[in-house]
Amino acid sequence: MSVNTGDFEEVLKKGTVSQVLLNLVIQNGKAYSKSVIIKELQQHPVSQAFLHIDFYEVDMKRKVKVNVPVVATGKSKGVELGGVVQIIRHELEVLCLPGDIPEEIVIDVTDLDMGDSVHVEEIPLEGDAEIQAEVNFTVLTILSPKVEEEVIEEEVEEGGMAKEGEVTFMTEDDIELNGNIFGSGNKWVILSHMYPTDQTSWFEFAEILILEEDGYSVLTYDFRGYGKSGGSQDISKLDIDLAAA
Repeated sequence: MSVNTGDFEEVLKKGTVSQVLLNLVIQNGKAYSKSVIIKELQQHPVSQAFLHIDFYEVDMKRKVKVNVPVVATGKSKGVELGGVVQIIRHELEVLCLPGDIPEEIVIDVTDLDMGDSVHVEEIPLEGDAEIQAEVNFTVLTILSPKVEEEVIEEEVEEGGMAKEGEVTFMTEDDIELNGNIFGSGNKWVILSHMYPTDQTSWFEFAEILILEEDGYSVLTYDFRGYGKSGGSQDISKLDIDLAAA
């Protein structure tokens, strides 16, 4: 079966791939239609041309699982004080009827202060739509502003705790690396980023908040030549960077 690319592009303008409910008209001798959603869409990695589409036929009276984008609205008290709104889960899996798929999940952050969070169980949905979550995970939080500071040995004594925020430290071959400390626990977790990203790739995930809630301090950092760290990119020196962290 083939579809007209131009028509399909117009359909995608109405919403994200997983949200679009289609009336698929099939012409095979005689025309008949089916209600479908897009299960999978494959595109060329360079040209982005559509290569393959999987359609999933739905029963309009049975609920389906779809991913719906999360959007923050309003200006929070914490932002007015210098904080930053961080959306940790940019999409949530919603169970709803095919005809009731929401375009987005809007979270009003107006009353949120610095350090406040919104968890999944606090999000109201209209009608019979629901979010099935085994854990009441964090969806959005108001982060405190980070203050750049240099870490020196005297700041962290034996058994003590480092200050939260942006930090810099030196490797054994005199390369200055940039990092961020989250939490104030006595147990430490170091998160290294994957090539070719930098430490900010961790900031969109819930792992840091979960570890903080479990009593850990978390250090993220940029390898040399990445993000805010100095030096030139050299994957052969990643172990030296990790040792410095």
